[in-house]
Amino acid sequence: MTHLLQLEVPDHLYQSLHKMATHTEQTTEAVAVECLMNILAQPDPLEEFIGAFPGTVSDWAEEHDKYLGLAQMKNLPVKRELN
Repeated sequence: MTHLLQLEVPDHLYQSLHKMATHTEQTTEAVAVECLMNILAQPDPLEEFIGAFPGTVSDWAEEHDKYLGLAQMKNLPVKRELN
């Protein structure tokens, strides 16, 4: 079974897909499907660690950028003003 899926992609992405399609003598759509299949076939390298460590942060998935930024800020040198 197949399904029709319409995607609106940026020009640079379409041009890359079209170039690959021309080079391999396939349709642009066939190259796009092949790329999606290759990406989805790759396992998530961090999946085995999901839930492996105890933690107290319940909103990590939504706020990971904030937590990573806070962790990086702890490593910055403190700038002290002289009076």
